[in-house]
Amino acid sequence: MTIVASFARPTQKAVQAAVSAGAEFILHADNGARKPPPGAGDTPWGARVDTLTDEAQEALREAGCDFLFVSLAATPLRLLNDDSIGYFGRVPATLPANLEERHLRAMERLPFEGAVVEADAGEVLTVGQAIEYAAAIERLAGPVLARASLSWGAGEMEQLRDMGFGGVVVDIADAAAAARIAEIRDAILAIPAQTRRRRGRAQARVPQTQNAAPSAPPDGGDDDDDVDDD
Repeated sequence: MTIVASFARPTQKAVQAAVSAGAEFILHADNGARKPPPGAGDTPWGARVDTLTDEAQEALREAGCDFLFVSLAATPLRLLNDDSIGYFGRVPATLPANLEERHLRAMERLPFEGAVVEADAGEVLTVGQAIEYAAAIERLAGPVLARASLSWGAGEMEQLRDMGFGGVVVDIADAAAAARIAEIRDAILAIPAQTRRRRGRAQARVPQTQNAAPSAPPDGGDDDDDVDDD
């Protein structure tokens, strides 16, 4: 999973600390950003923009911007024709009334590299928030990023991975917070290679009473798929 370090006010010290700790991409979250974050060096960087204009796009391109997190409602479609920049659509975890699922599924027909699910990442990933994330990624195609908290560990990262997220975006306030990206990197590296979810979960047997006849395994299933030997 990819780590994107997001800065509202990037400083050279904080950005360099984030890169050293394992951030693979730097995001300038200030809507007025027109130049690379100080200290980014060769690390790919991008910007989060609310309203993308021709002038802003040209300035960002000339500054070497690699990707943009753009608004679906306010971004002119013609600006996505610039192949030198990768575009990620910003999608709310909870759909507003004027945005239907079919609209999000149509994103795969547009020149987007992927999407970022924007939600408030709390100190813990709750079941309710996980449901919102899972529902959001079901509506999207291509690489999808999730906003995450620096306090999340391997358990949360594993859940995001199993949902299908390809990376996380974490907000960084200063150099001390940037150094904690190493904890996120360690948490990601600690994720088991194989998902814990059973492949046959949808066909799981309900508990049987002692005198009930055992259920037969479904036809055509793999021999080693969650069949109890006892």
